[in-house]
Amino acid sequence: MAEAPKALSVSFRQDDGSIEHNNRIFTARNVDSSRSTDNIVYVQNDLRELYHELFDSALAKYNSKQARKDRVIENYYDHISRGKKEKLFQEVVVTFGNSETCGVGSENWQTAIDLLDEYMRKFEKRNPNLKVFNAVMHLDEATPHLHIDFVPVCYNQKQGLSTRVSMKRAIQQMLGITASRKKESEAVLWCNAERDEMTKILNDHQIGRQIVGAYHEHLPLKEYRQHAQNIKAMNQKIKTLTEKNPADLTNEEISGIINQNKLLRENLNHQQQELNRYKNQALSDFVPIEIYNDVV
Repeated sequence: MAEAPKALSVSFRQDDGSIEHNNRIFTARNVDSSRSTDNIVYVQNDLRELYHELFDSALAKYNSKQARKDRVIENYYDHISRGKKEKLFQEVVVTFGNSETCGVGSENWQTAIDLLDEYMRKFEKRNPNLKVFNAVMHLDEATPHLHIDFVPVCYNQKQGLSTRVSMKRAIQQMLGITASRKKESEAVLWCNAERDEMTKILNDHQIGRQIVGAYHEHLPLKEYRQHAQNIKAMNQKIKTLTEKNPADLTNEEISGIINQNKLLRENLNHQQQELNRYKNQALSDFVPIEIYNDVV
C-alpha cells in the first residue's frame, strides 16, 4: 500500500442491484470501457443455481408436510420473485474515499483498491448468513468501489421453510441483535456495524475516518434534539479553534477545521448546482424527462 493519507471517508449503502451493470453486460455512460479489463472479479455464480443449493433440501421437507396442493412451493426462486416480502438478493456498494481523494490518477487510487480488497476478503467470514454469488470491484469509473450481491439466509425457522430468505432474520442470527426502536431496523444496525468495520480497516493502516456529508433521516425527537445540540457544540468548538494562532493547533484540531470547511463547500456546491439546474430548465423551451426501465 502506498503512503497512507491522513483520513478518508467511507461509503456503505444498500442498492437495488443490477448484475448486468456490475458484470458489464451493458455499459453505462460513466464507464471507461478501455479500463474495464482492470476490474477485479471475486465471484460470479448463477443465482438460480445458488437457490437450489441453499434451499432445495428445506423446500422438499416443507412440501412433504403439506396436505393441500395450493401450499406446495414448486420452485423457491420463482416463489420469492413473485412475492413482496423478500427480494431475490441484496446488494451493497462499498467505497473508501471519493473522486477527490481517491479518484482515477490520484495518489490514493491504489490505497483505495487495497482497502476495498481487504474489506471484501473478510466480508463472508464476518457475515456467514449472507451468501455472496456476485462481487466485483469496479476500476473503470471515477472511484474504485465494490458491488457485493448476496442472498440473506436464516436457519432453523419454525414457520415456512426451515432455511429461507430473510434479511432481517439473517442479521438477527449473525449479530445476535434485534431492532429495539420503531424507526430502527436490523438493516440499519448491520450497515452501521459494517461502517465500523471499514473504519477499523482504515485505522489498522493508520488512516483516520473523514466524516463528510453525514445524513440522519427520521430521527426520533429526543435523538434529533441531541443531534442538533452535538452539531451546535461542534460548530462552537470549530469557531473557537479558528480564532487560535494556527501555529498552536494540533493535527487533530486542524483536521476538524478542514472537515467542516469541506462539508460546507460540498453543501454550497450542491445548492449552486441545484440552482443552476432550475435556472437552465426555466430558460429552456422544454423540460427534459428521463425514463428508466426496470431491469427484468
